Amino acid sequence: LQGYALSPEELRELTAFTDDRFRKAGVPFANVHAAVVLAAAGDLDALGDLLDEVDNAVAGGRQPCGDVGARLCRAVRAFADGDHEAAADLLSAAVPETARLGGSHAQRDLFLDTLIAARLRCGAHGQAIEALQARLARRTPHLDAAWMGRLDKAGGPP
Repeated sequence: LQGYALSPEELRELTAFTDDRFRKAGVPFANVHAAVVLAAAGDLDALGDLLDEVDNAVAGGRQPCGDVGARLCRAVRAFADGDHEAAADLLSAAVPETARLGGSHAQRDLFLDTLIAARLRCGAHGQAIEALQARLARRTPHLDAAWMGRLDKAGGPP
């Protein structure tokens, strides 16, 4: 998303922290955030390894929130691969369940923002607007107003 770029140094620091503490599947909340860091760093091999571990943890009954974390990780991978339609489909199904991961609304909104961006990038503007309007019905923070301004102007991807 625009406006959220990290400097190369910040990204290296964040990736090193993730490698040190969160490379192995564990707590679903940490898994999805590690997936975001690995995707942002372009480390798709490590992201694939994490996805495999998360899927194994789900299959082994070691993910207390079920497969929602795994679905979010797969959506992050699809977005990183440029498959925005698949990312949007995965996120549409998983976003309503993100509360099962814990964390704040702002942390969970990362995935709704990614859904909106994926819908925009695959040309599904109407669905992007619907996703945003659902959030606006709950509350209207500044980021949502900015999204709505972009969507009102959008004739194509951001």
